[in-house]
Amino acid sequence: MAANDNILWLINNTSTPWGDWGDILWSGYLPWDDTMQRYYIERTGPYVPEIYISSGNKLIVTKAAMNKVEESKLKGITGFVALEKRKITFVDWQNWDKSRPISSHIENLREPEDLIDELPHNAALAESMPTLLLANISQTIPLIVDKKTSSDNPSDFIRINTKIVDNCDFFVSNEYIGIFVTTRCKEWLDTMLPGYIDFSAITRNP
Repeated sequence: MAANDNILWLINNTSTPWGDWGDILWSGYLPWDDTMQRYYIERTGPYVPEIYISSGNKLIVTKAAMNKVEESKLKGITGFVALEKRKITFVDWQNWDKSRPISSHIENLREPEDLIDELPHNAALAESMPTLLLANISQTIPLIVDKKTSSDNPSDFIRINTKIVDNCDFFVSNEYIGIFVTTRCKEWLDTMLPGYIDFSAITRNP
């Protein structure tokens, strides 16, 4: 992507069924351990997306997806940190009928968080699941955020407020919690890791 291109893309996890329940099933938690000074994984299994976003602006990838990123010419990820799978609960939701309400699949759980908090850790399942890594994205980009808008669509209330940095494809921002990518990166993700990420166009301030 050339520096004079006037568009970035805010990336989000693909839409899932069942609202907040689906969000937990897709991305789980990424808590911070103050003692160890590192993040760790709490989520359901055995299914895990090859790439997903947690805590708003933390990009999590499997080792297979990391290898694809490293083999690409994309810039902006300066390294990957392996994450401990500290709590993995068995919820085989990929085999559920997604047209039916979550209540038809879940018993004795009242809140989406219960899918992790109230079910036991399955060490064997955790061991069998892919290695998960946190991507380090350090390049920031200034944005203008219209906090008065009533729209829920980021394309309506976020604008780029600077020249897009050459030779970088992944960005974070101090003005809005999220991960932003170039069109080149969007096209690569759509081709190499399809079905995991949705995109909202962010244009340059007029």
